[in-house]
Amino acid sequence: DRFIISGIYRIGFRVEKEGYLGHLVLEVTTPRDSFGKRLLSSENIIRPQAPSNTYTDLGGNRWFRVDYPEVRYGQTIKLFFAFRYLIDMSVLLNHDLMLVDQLQNAPMPEEIHPFLDPGYKIDTSLPQAVAWTLQGKSGFPNVRSEYRRLTKFLKDSVVYDGKKREQYFGGKAIYHDLDDMYQDPEVTLSRHLGACPDTVLLECTFLRARGVPCRTAGRFGHFFSIVYIPGKGWVSTSVTPTGIPLF
Repeated sequence: DRFIISGIYRIGFRVEKEGYLGHLVLEVTTPRDSFGKRLLSSENIIRPQAPSNTYTDLGGNRWFRVDYPEVRYGQTIKLFFAFRYLIDMSVLLNHDLMLVDQLQNAPMPEEIHPFLDPGYKIDTSLPQAVAWTLQGKSGFPNVRSEYRRLTKFLKDSVVYDGKKREQYFGGKAIYHDLDDMYQDPEVTLSRHLGACPDTVLLECTFLRARGVPCRTAGRFGHFFSIVYIPGKGWVSTSVTPTGIPLF
């Protein structure tokens, strides 16, 4: 029912701008609390050393920030993260969309309404999303049923981009702005190709268009969506006991 997991992972960066010699501020998300996962400890080591600090933003995301007075072209920066979590399976499974029943006629809190609106790269007026919405049953949507219906639609419409995943986690794809890693939903649909950073935007686009509050989430190596069920709260579409919760 409850157990502790511990582990370590490493991230490396290399300065790719030719001839660069100057200041660099680097921020990396670090392990955080999540549904059924309480962070007991987390340690960060960076090489080469530099002034650093850890802070938590308003969304509960933990960040490690390092300030290098000077770096140069070709220089490598390595970060090591060690962590320990207490896993509570009853709490974890209570936030699994596939295991949570939806209450009837439960009100939608005012603070949840923004997650029904369009957002950056989340266009609820996308023609394919509108068409998919109209194919659903009338009335307030059953969140679990609609997510299953959407999963089938995406499996029929988008092939998983294994090359993108392999290149990114293999260090062969360089994003000078991580915003570029998230492909616009209309591009994903037109190419019929996308990895999890792309499909999670599609999920939020379609579900918000259908009236289901949705936001993006992630853990190390995977992006997924979190949806809101009135009367139950936020639940996950991708529950894994051993996943490391990250921004």
